[in-house]
Amino acid sequence: ALNKVTVNGMNVCSEFCEAIVDSGTSLVLGPPAEVRRLHEIIGCNVTYHHENSIPWVHSSCRAQGKLHNVTIDTGEHNLVLSPETYLSHCTADHCFIGIIEHQNNFGSPEYSTWVLGDLIISQYVTTFDAASRTVSFSDC
Repeated sequence: ALNKVTVNGMNVCSEFCEAIVDSGTSLVLGPPAEVRRLHEIIGCNVTYHHENSIPWVHSSCRAQGKLHNVTIDTGEHNLVLSPETYLSHCTADHCFIGIIEHQNNFGSPEYSTWVLGDLIISQYVTTFDAASRTVSFSDC
């Protein structure tokens, strides 16, 4: 279950959202409108590399501590991603944001589906229970 995705206390998830945990995905993927909203309120101007639409923030935002945590509420656990976790490949000018747009056609059509990849899995003990078809998280 996925209750909400928040940045600075603001929910970016639509009325109905769900999540898939995928160990074969490196990042966190979300519906385009919701990820754009997340990028708007993350705490710094987000720009997109024109060739491949990769979101970046200016490195000065990271240095000045302007960026906010992203919290993914699963109902049983709040999965918190700090800027140190969701930013990578920082140069003198920019840092890549590991939460990107993805238009998918899996999950329920009336729900917005997020894909929680290694960015989440690497931060939390993740238990896949095939018998009960559930995934659970706990702190490391």
